[in-house]
Amino acid sequence: APESWETGRPQRIEVEHHEGKWCECIWISLSEDLYVHYIFDITERKTAEQALRASEQRFRNLVEASPDGIWEVDDQARFTYCSPKYLHLLGYQPQDMIGRTPFDFMPADEVPLIRAQFEQAARNQQPFYDLHNRCIRQDGTVILLETNGVPILDEQGRLRGYRGVDRDITERERILDTLRNNEQQLRLIVENATDMISSHAPDSTIRYISPSCRAALGYQPEEMLGLKASDFTQPDDLAKTWELIQAAVSDRKPGYQIEQRIRHKDGRYIWFETHARLLYDQAGKLAEIQCSLRDITERRKNEETLRILNSRHQAILAAIPDIVAEVDITKRYTWLNPAGLAFFGDDAVGRFAHDYFIGEQTTYQTVQSLFNGGEETIYIESWQRRKDGKRRLLAWWCRPLKDAQGHVIGALSTARDITEAQLAQRQREQLLTNLEMKNDELQSVLYTASHDLRSPLVNIQGFGGELENACTKLRKLLAVCDCGLQTRDEIQTLLNDNVPEALHFVRAGADKIQLLLDGLLRLSRVGSIEISLEPLNMNELLGKVLHAQRFQIQQRQAEVTVDPLPACLGDVVMVNQLFGNLIDNALKYSEPSRPCRIRIFGQIADSHALYAVADNGVGIEPEHCQEVFQIFYRLHPGGDIPGEGLGLAIVKRILDRLGGAIRVESTPGEGTTFWVSLPLPDQEK
Repeated sequence: APESWETGRPQRIEVEHHEGKWCECIWISLSEDLYVHYIFDITERKTAEQALRASEQRFRNLVEASPDGIWEVDDQARFTYCSPKYLHLLGYQPQDMIGRTPFDFMPADEVPLIRAQFEQAARNQQPFYDLHNRCIRQDGTVILLETNGVPILDEQGRLRGYRGVDRDITERERILDTLRNNEQQLRLIVENATDMISSHAPDSTIRYISPSCRAALGYQPEEMLGLKASDFTQPDDLAKTWELIQAAVSDRKPGYQIEQRIRHKDGRYIWFETHARLLYDQAGKLAEIQCSLRDITERRKNEETLRILNSRHQAILAAIPDIVAEVDITKRYTWLNPAGLAFFGDDAVGRFAHDYFIGEQTTYQTVQSLFNGGEETIYIESWQRRKDGKRRLLAWWCRPLKDAQGHVIGALSTARDITEAQLAQRQREQLLTNLEMKNDELQSVLYTASHDLRSPLVNIQGFGGELENACTKLRKLLAVCDCGLQTRDEIQTLLNDNVPEALHFVRAGADKIQLLLDGLLRLSRVGSIEISLEPLNMNELLGKVLHAQRFQIQQRQAEVTVDPLPACLGDVVMVNQLFGNLIDNALKYSEPSRPCRIRIFGQIADSHALYAVADNGVGIEPEHCQEVFQIFYRLHPGGDIPGEGLGLAIVKRILDRLGGAIRVESTPGEGTTFWVSLPLPDQEK
């Protein structure tokens, strides 16, 4: 303004022209009428100043908007600038931090290390990056900062300070620590897992395989890296695997599962269950195959064993003629074997069991205790309606089915059609009753015969003695009697020849009858004596039998050997008599032309104790082998071998009563073996 011209001081003014140019005008007053005026074009300078102000504003906006803290320090590390972000980072107003150092905000144990790193960078005028340091917030909490800084140099290259950025990496480091821990745990799991973990390229090249491959396949991991999994896969399984992969990739599936065989280092194939995960790139192409493999060789063996067992059980259930049925807790049939379907019909499954218990409701209710948990096994007999409408008698054995907690969930039953068996049983019982009656009658006849015939026999024997005495008296009378010579000769012939011969035959016949009566009495006693069953030590018993017959054995000069014998169940008196008769029979029918040898041995066969009495005697013709057990049967009735033909009949009768059996094997001229079968001791009940 003109009024200022009087001051004599230079005046300056900047003027913007309408074309956007800027001029700086300077004038100096020399006098009231004279002044000097300078005009300068400052368009470029104004443009630069505007650009600088805009840049500064952008920088300020960036600094204030940045999530990181922006700072500057002098050569003594004192803050000369702190961005507003520090209010959020550390809880301090930026102006409160000016003049303080970063070390003032660090834990005491952190300062020496960070200061040393900063001073080393300052000495070398070098930038520093990723400097991790802990800082204490105003509220006392500690955060982790990542600091980057660059040196500030003057025109002479001297260090004037540093400027840089602080970034809060507390959460990031926490996440990274978690990830590192998880990765370490995952690696420990993978490297120590019994399952194999592997990673493959799309062509099955092995990129990674866990150390468990050593135990599973016999290879070190490094031996398999770079090789293709297809080189180890059984060819048939390989084709299936490729088909699964191609199908999964085609449908963009995340993975697949397969059971396959992989070759061990020793050449054998191991069954594995493979769970594969497919990873795709951004273009949707298969990039990687990650696999988890578990050895299932033992499981496959068990499954095969189970399959065979199931097949066998199914075959057994299909083959057995008995009915096998399963019902649920409501007594509804859920399964029947072929025999059950054949009896009840193909529509039986799903129907209630009581539909077939027509008129047998009382019997049907008997099984209810099974479902109440009160019984483990129930046996019932009931009339059931067959699919053809006929009623049949079935014998049922029922057992409960329980779950893992022991709760009854149904029942499994087997049934057998006993209609004919019951009829046969009734007929058998009737026959046994009749047989018992006949046996009682026979016992009565035997007993009566042995006693009632004994009185006439005594008379015969007594009067025979009287006749002998009478003959003696007649001889004495004849000696003093005066009669003719011819008469005397005739009387003497009668007394000395005819009558004695007749008396001899009478006496022999009476003795024979006596033997027969004694035998009948023994046979009768075998049938009537009370049996006392007990386990018998046959080695001790045979020792006593042989001791009782030692005289006959010595007299015949026989050699008798006894092998170790199994125990049996029997009556000690009867078994003693049984083997005594067999040994006596062997001695009687020994061959006179050679030494008599008798061997007694035994074994257990078909749940019975089996004994043999073998001799080298005269033997028995084949046609007589079954007849020797009949009453009064003798091989050589006219011979000089004593006996009444009752010994083997008594043996047979004893075995019938003891539940045993006897058979004979013989070769004429070589010898005979009698085989005796008796129950074992555990069959006592």
